[in-house]
Amino acid sequence: MSKNEFTDLSAKMPKSFSKDNLILEVSNTRLRDSFIKNTLNLKDYSNDIKSLNAVFEKNDQGNAWLQKNVTFEDARHLISRTGIGAHPTEIFKIVGLTRSQAISQIIENIDSRVTNTKTPTFFNEPYPNYWIQGDLDENDQQKFRVARDKEIEELRLWWVSEMLTTQSPAAEKLIMFWHNHFVSSYSGINQNVHLIAKQHWTFRQLGHTNFRALAKAIIKDAAMLEYLDNKQSRKKNPNENFARELLELFVIGEGNYSEKTVKEVARAFTGYSSNGLRQDEFRFNHWDHDNGWKIIFDRKGHFDGDDVIDILLNQSETAEFITRKFWKNYVSDFNFNDDEIKKIAIMFKSSDYDIKTLLRSTLSSKSFWATQNRATIVKSPIDFIIGTIRSTGRLPDTWPSIPNELSTLGQNIFEPPNVAGWPGAGDWIVPSRLLMRRGMLSSLANPPQSENLNLSDNMMMNMFSNANMDASEDPNHINNIYLRYAAENFEGPPEYILQAIDKNNKLIWRSDRTKAKGGIDTSLFGENNNQNKNWQIQHFEVPGDLNPEFFKLFFLNDRAGPSGTGDRNLFIDWVTIPGKKFMASDGYQSTNCSNANQNPGALYCGGFLKLKTFKSLVGRPNTQKLNTRNYNGLSFERITFDWANDLKENNYNRWANFNISLSKPKFKNIELDAIRISIVRNRDNMGEKIFMRLEERNCFPSCIGGPLPRSAFRDNKSKNLSVNYLISGATDHKESRQWYDLSKESKEFVAELVMAIPQMLTEMKKGRHWKNRNGINKFDGWKPVFKQIELRLPKSKYAKTAKNLPIKVYKSKNNNNEMMQMMSDLKSVKPLKMHGRNSSDVSWVNYIGRNNAKKPAELFLAQAPVSVSMESQALGEIFSDPVFNLK
Repeated sequence: MSKNEFTDLSAKMPKSFSKDNLILEVSNTRLRDSFIKNTLNLKDYSNDIKSLNAVFEKNDQGNAWLQKNVTFEDARHLISRTGIGAHPTEIFKIVGLTRSQAISQIIENIDSRVTNTKTPTFFNEPYPNYWIQGDLDENDQQKFRVARDKEIEELRLWWVSEMLTTQSPAAEKLIMFWHNHFVSSYSGINQNVHLIAKQHWTFRQLGHTNFRALAKAIIKDAAMLEYLDNKQSRKKNPNENFARELLELFVIGEGNYSEKTVKEVARAFTGYSSNGLRQDEFRFNHWDHDNGWKIIFDRKGHFDGDDVIDILLNQSETAEFITRKFWKNYVSDFNFNDDEIKKIAIMFKSSDYDIKTLLRSTLSSKSFWATQNRATIVKSPIDFIIGTIRSTGRLPDTWPSIPNELSTLGQNIFEPPNVAGWPGAGDWIVPSRLLMRRGMLSSLANPPQSENLNLSDNMMMNMFSNANMDASEDPNHINNIYLRYAAENFEGPPEYILQAIDKNNKLIWRSDRTKAKGGIDTSLFGENNNQNKNWQIQHFEVPGDLNPEFFKLFFLNDRAGPSGTGDRNLFIDWVTIPGKKFMASDGYQSTNCSNANQNPGALYCGGFLKLKTFKSLVGRPNTQKLNTRNYNGLSFERITFDWANDLKENNYNRWANFNISLSKPKFKNIELDAIRISIVRNRDNMGEKIFMRLEERNCFPSCIGGPLPRSAFRDNKSKNLSVNYLISGATDHKESRQWYDLSKESKEFVAELVMAIPQMLTEMKKGRHWKNRNGINKFDGWKPVFKQIELRLPKSKYAKTAKNLPIKVYKSKNNNNEMMQMMSDLKSVKPLKMHGRNSSDVSWVNYIGRNNAKKPAELFLAQAPVSVSMESQALGEIFSDPVFNLK
């Protein structure tokens, strides 16, 4: 695949997530097919890797240090540096090879496009319209944020499971490197989890290929453009933030450019933005772009972002800057050999920035294998926790809490501290974090045995069955209640009682006093201030005829120490009985805390939670959705005021827009994600015209249920297509063709849109945008235009085509998505397979120590211990040695 193809495709990917876990689906069929053909031809990629390795192995024959046979210590060093931990099976696989051959095996396994575990549930769900969030009322905004927080939690936990189970740890290591190089964060992009997920997949698809292609994809990446404020960068007011960080942190490095270069690069990136209406795809606003002459280093021209990358990669400092970061990641945090780094940089640049060449050259350096450089990289929290679990082969029951533990140790996934990323090295082991590491050693050495409910597929499916069966048919029939919760312990776990109440407010069942399991000890690790928790499933068997109206949960034993020393808390997500799911977030709670009901389900103080609102888990279409599908008129999820010219202050504008955005419009067989309609008043030599305008760039996936007619206008610069549907004034031939060229259904759809304008103008006033975007004041100046529209519509061609039924506005719901989320919640507590097998089969004790030749310290320590005996067989002792923090 050529570099240009890689760049073009990565810039356009992805519109939505596919059901399989290989790629992110691209809506455009041609692009999608091309993407699959070019990025998923694993056989061709494998052949390219083998050819590269063959060339290197031949050249390595002249390097004596690379012809040495790999010892156990060499293998552990190579595996732990390039991957995440080092399990005996991984080590013994390369012992006896030459070092050059062992490096080849690493390079053959850095392709991360094929994942090992199922991708998160929300990948298969409709893409949320983030652009409507500001129009929602406070309650709906909160629900929107909670949904996104759950999705980032799911994404974090999925990546943790991928790192635990992958048989290509070097690939995951490389992805983490790029996340800490091209830095953005979930909180820094307004909690848009889909942008984070898209960026993550960019690293999966391009991070092992070519740095030029990757850099050109990143400058069009919506997460990066949002994080570094480039969406607001325009010709008249360039924003230098993106340009500065690109130069300083991403490509060429501090001290290798001038302040004038920053300003010129900022001009080149004006107009680089993303399109929220089209699921945040890259958008180049040519009218905001400064196309003037720019001087960047020794080049002069009308440069854009791609040109900037090419110019920067032509500077020798760029290759050395990236090489030095690879060195720090793979060779040493502290020891740098400038001569070797320069040689590697020359090879990297001469390969046209091939990432495999850079990695292979780094691992082939003398310094990588030198004894003095072993144990000179401080383990990151991922190395410390996930690497240790992979090395021992022992998966703890509490593995779903790993994202929270990583955050406690300073590495909150998808949330680096700033644009410079995690500094690493000594920052990982400052005194407070070192103390927390020591607190975790016992559980890493002796992971807790599973106390979690092992849910079979049949048990899980019982949750979705109809609860209204006649219990008299089977007097022994048992129903199941499942409670999803998480706990924070302090001097013991939280305790609770769950009650079921009928419609007469009568108690019909209650649980015993129950101790929460799997809690995190807040006296050691602090309170969990992010979304990732060690969720548990508690199962209760109840009589088959139990039919509660609501549930009540009592938190019985709240306790807290002095400030900062620990707190006992209980978190509830949901309760289910067959066919129904009661959400804590929709409930009501009363506790001893002053903000008792601010976040239902978060019980920071003693009290109760009432779960009354339920969602059906029975697999039938949602009634509200069914009604809109059978409705013959237009329906929308939301109608929002977007923007308008102010005609009160300037009524002499030749061209004026009043824009309304429509979320999830539906009409017969046409179901779209988003449309922005523009009501345009245009004054020219022929007089005044009023029309509805649709632009291809402001619709997704299309404007009319298919391509715009061939008679559509085309902008010469942006290539954007648009159509005008006249309401008042003189028409021209092309505008007439734009109506008559429509298919029957598209013509009906357009007619319904035009006829619905007066209703839309009323509906849009219900949202927050109407007030926050000064719609009230601007509306007054447009009243003459809207009056003209109301007069013209009844006698228009649109009235003859449309049925002119009232529009319907509905709230989007999807029971199938609810069921998928439930399945994801339940599967998160099931055990994983590491190294391709159950954890009991790959425990380190089956390979190391006792009757085996190698000692445990040789597996888990990068050099001889300093505080325990080399002969020690106790993991707790070995892990407590300071060397355990190094690799």
